Amino acid sequence: MNSRATLPYIEVESSLGAVLNRLAGRDGLPLSIEYGDRVVQPGYHVTEVKAGSFVTLDCGGNPDAWQETVLQVEDIPATDGRPMMTAGKFRSILAQVDKKVRLDHDVRLTIEIGRPGEAMQVFDIADLSIREDRAVLSLGVRAAICKPRHRAEQASVDTSVSLGRQGSTFHNKIGRRSDDAPCGFEKQTACRGLTFRRTRGSVRRGTARIHRLAAST
Repeated sequence: MNSRATLPYIEVESSLGAVLNRLAGRDGLPLSIEYGDRVVQPGYHVTEVKAGSFVTLDCGGNPDAWQETVLQVEDIPATDGRPMMTAGKFRSILAQVDKKVRLDHDVRLTIEIGRPGEAMQVFDIADLSIREDRAVLSLGVRAAICKPRHRAEQASVDTSVSLGRQGSTFHNKIGRRSDDAPCGFEKQTACRGLTFRRTRGSVRRGTARIHRLAAST
């Protein structure tokens, strides 16, 4: 699976529970991580686990709230010839954390990763493949997006498919601010004239989410 960002932006995500379930029964396999154009160095380790709760307001004035499990990983070389972390060790770390900090296994899993002295990067889980000699966690870029515009674009795609089946489409012009008006923090004139398709007079809320990891093996 391609772990790089795609245009138009598609949000790729998975949960902690899906990853742990996928690794179950494979404790002896080394767990490698691929991100950007890199393969993590053998000495990497999980430096912090966060049970995050977020309350936000986007640039269209739309409030939102969600939870994430965030793993911070330091990408460093191995010392003293120590082998790469195994899937079993990874699962053990998360089990220990779960005893002290309650982790919701169903919420989005985010990976923060970087090498010492470099800016930390934020990724989603794009894929988890099981190979003969190792398990490979592939990370997908989390792009910066304007959520109201993304919702409008997604509504256009969804409605085109829906109305295309009916043999008819119609367009609406955004000429005033609404609950889903793009770029509410910016000049409204920058958003006037944006064309999108919608059905039944409403734009679906929320960003498109594609769960690429099955919870079962």
